[in-house]
Amino acid sequence: GVGVSVVNALSEYVYVCICRDGYIYRQDYKNGYTNSELLKVSNTFNRGTLIRFKPNLIYFNNIRFNYGVLDQKFRELSFLNSGIRINLSDNRKKKRNDVYLFVGGIKTFVEQLNVKKNDIHEVLYFKGNKNEIYLECALQWTRSYNENVFCYTNNIRQKEGGSHMSGLRGALTKIFNLYMENYIFSKKNKVHVLGDDIREGLVSVLSVKLSDPKFSSQTKEKLVSVDVKFVVESIISKKLYNYLLESPCIAKIICNRILESFKAREAAKKAKEIVRKKDFLEFNKLNGRLAGCQVKDSFYSELYLVEGDSAGGSAKQARSRFNQAIL
Repeated sequence: GVGVSVVNALSEYVYVCICRDGYIYRQDYKNGYTNSELLKVSNTFNRGTLIRFKPNLIYFNNIRFNYGVLDQKFRELSFLNSGIRINLSDNRKKKRNDVYLFVGGIKTFVEQLNVKKNDIHEVLYFKGNKNEIYLECALQWTRSYNENVFCYTNNIRQKEGGSHMSGLRGALTKIFNLYMENYIFSKKNKVHVLGDDIREGLVSVLSVKLSDPKFSSQTKEKLVSVDVKFVVESIISKKLYNYLLESPCIAKIICNRILESFKAREAAKKAKEIVRKKDFLEFNKLNGRLAGCQVKDSFYSELYLVEGDSAGGSAKQARSRFNQAIL
């Protein structure tokens, strides 16, 4: 909420022109302070805002803008706001002009994220609103082993997720367990898959928009608005379950992918238990054959290796318990 204030404070000049309510308004700023009154210039039928600014060399030793950073940001914004067109022009030595317009919105976003991955079905897309919270969600499973969920609030990405991610994860776990219990497993064969099984290979973009979001810090890395979690979980649960019922072929493909993850996790768990059990038995087997001594300092202690139970028993009777150990 302080972005334009900071830009103004750190700029040599800022020029603002706003068209609204049938008029053009203008104001200039210099070195962070107003340089003119708010002027009502003329009548207009246009709407929009024009801002020009120049970073102040007093605060920056380099004011060269990075085209790649702007390119990524505007591309992201055009995905998150379906149908909006953004023009980015670079009038420096290497002149360049890019236009960003993605009518498919976040659905196209997910498709582009998965261009080099082996996706297994079409992109699932849901949208809805409740309690003045608007959401869009696109989902696609791939053969990858990683989960990639991109969460946004009012066009700002939360790298640490937050309440909207919790709502999505809760909905996925609940709905896929419910659907698989009712339509995939037999009565004797039911298993409860975990959230990690369900989200393996998932690529998703989740965008929520609301009037007063709460974040964990000024950098907005994590959304903490509690009501968002319940709204997201409620809308995604309803729409995802209906989609699975209406598209049984795709539902089966996704469920088979989830079951592969479940079986792989169970196999890895059993293998780990076998290794741990083996190590435990070998340790106990060795420990059961060792008759330790009282002294703990290895400098004063002796270890006798004896073959066979009979010789071992004789050695134990003849030894000094204080510093002689028998194996």
